[in-house]
Amino acid sequence: MADRAVGVDVEGLIAMKRAFRLAHDGTQRAIGRRLKDVATLVASEVAGRVPARSGRAASSVRALATQESASVAAGGARAPYYAFLDFGGSTGRGHVAGVPDSGSVKREWYGRGGAGAGEGRYLYPAIREMGDVIAREAGEAVHEALADAGFEAG
Repeated sequence: MADRAVGVDVEGLIAMKRAFRLAHDGTQRAIGRRLKDVATLVASEVAGRVPARSGRAASSVRALATQESASVAAGGARAPYYAFLDFGGSTGRGHVAGVPDSGSVKREWYGRGGAGAGEGRYLYPAIREMGDVIAREAGEAVHEALADAGFEAG
């Protein structure tokens, strides 16, 4: 199943990065660090929504960032069942791949074509609900990086 892209775009970020490169070498790294702070804020919100039995699924939610973007990832080797928690489906004894509702453990499907507008339960809804906060924080991150590089607010 392909993931649907859900996020907030900051227009002109790549062009601004090029301008920063000319103005100050460390500015790109500063933007990346500040964008990671924004992603960490979102990851914290998502982790707080994930049900905790052992805590592995919630602790698998992590922030990632490059100099141009930030994202939130979840799951992995320590919590391979994260997608099941977020999107649902069926698994366990008797599960047949590609056959809905086969298996002993069933969770209502929240993926594409399912309940919840196909966004899942935790990650994508949190990003959508925090869109204004993400945009504001990303804007402040860019503003701070500009100030650090010696640009004046205008």
